[in-house]
Amino acid sequence: MGPMVCGMLNLAWEINALLVSHGLWIHIFWILPDSLIYIYNLRFFLRDKRQRRIYLSATALTAVLLYFIFKAENGMLLSSFIIDIVNAAEYAIFAKSLSPHGRLPIAILKMAGDICALLYYKDMHMLVLVLGIMVLIINLYYVVFATHEYLIFRKNPALKTKYINKIIGINKKIGINKNTNKNINKKKKKKN
Repeated sequence: MGPMVCGMLNLAWEINALLVSHGLWIHIFWILPDSLIYIYNLRFFLRDKRQRRIYLSATALTAVLLYFIFKAENGMLLSSFIIDIVNAAEYAIFAKSLSPHGRLPIAILKMAGDICALLYYKDMHMLVLVLGIMVLIINLYYVVFATHEYLIFRKNPALKTKYINKIIGINKKIGINKNTNKNINKKKKKKN
């Protein structure tokens, strides 16, 4: 399972930031990875047309809501930190159901980015400081979880395969990653 809410919120926020900034290069740069994550979520996690329509509709609704939030004083800044806390919470809550591949570097880079944002914007609004500290605490949990898991899997690689198969089973029960088992079975057949 991928970070579904993160993908939706980040793309909706970045669309508005791009419009408000009239094409500022940093927003052009950031909308590309956010778009790729969003498309990845649509393609690999939401196979059902109904799920896709709901996800697309929720994204459009979020983008419209953010348009009005951006018009408020410090709306762009505050909304980015509110989205950060939602993103950090999603990663922490679903830590065990997210793929362990690359989890530790993602956790470290995510936390580093949030630290930089907090240090840069902390004096602009008290709520930014509070939200930023909350994000860092949640991210720290995620980094510790990812580090612990990395060390366990490094000692016992077979355990990682067992863990990934468990994630696939959980995701299959809730209706996502339907083709993942097929891909794994194909790889096993090729090895034999």
